[in-house]
Amino acid sequence: MIAERLKLLRKERGLTLKQLGLKVGLAENTVSQYERAVRKPDIDTVERFARFFEVPIDYLQGRSDSRLFTKTEQDFLNDIHLPIEELKRKYDFIFENKDVNDEKLKEILIWISNNRKYTDS
Repeated sequence: MIAERLKLLRKERGLTLKQLGLKVGLAENTVSQYERAVRKPDIDTVERFARFFEVPIDYLQGRSDSRLFTKTEQDFLNDIHLPIEELKRKYDFIFENKDVNDEKLKEILIWISNNRKYTDS
C-alpha cells in the first residue's frame, strides 16, 4: 500500500522521482524502488514521507483512507510548546502500558519539534 500511496501523492504534487528524493533526502532510485514495492521503507523513512506530504503514517501504510490528522493529533501538535506539566495534564503519555517519564518525554518533544521543521523548509 505504501508504494501506491507514495506514487499517488508524488504525482498529485507534480514531482518527479528525483525531485521527491531531493526533498526527503533520498536517491531517485531509492524512491523508485519504494514506489514499485521492490524495497520497503523503514519506519524513519515512512515518517519522512508522511511529514513531507503532511499525511498521517496510517494513511501511507494503508491503515486509513484519511489524509487528515485527527483533532487530537492536531491539537497536540499545536500544544507542543506548552510546559511539560501542562501537557501531562492534557494528554496521556503511555508506552508499553507505562507512563513516560519526564526525561523521555522531553526527548520525544524535542524530536517532534525538530522534525516538524523539516516540512517547513
